[in-house]
Amino acid sequence: MDRAALDAMVDELERHMPRMLQLQDAPPGFWAWFAGEAASIGGNASCKEDWLHVRDRLSAIVECVDTQQERTQ
Repeated sequence: MDRAALDAMVDELERHMPRMLQLQDAPPGFWAWFAGEAASIGGNASCKEDWLHVRDRLSAIVECVDTQQERTQ
């Protein structure tokens, strides 16, 4: 899969983040959902460079989630 398609998948995941964060206490929970989506997207990378690109984008998303949760606690 080319990088533009991978980016579109990450963009779609990011678009669903607010709704999924609201449901984080409901089964299966936010982190289980996020991990499954992340694994699916990463599994579509056709080379190491694309996989690293996806990993970096997903890591940035997780950092934002962690920061937002720290502020609300």
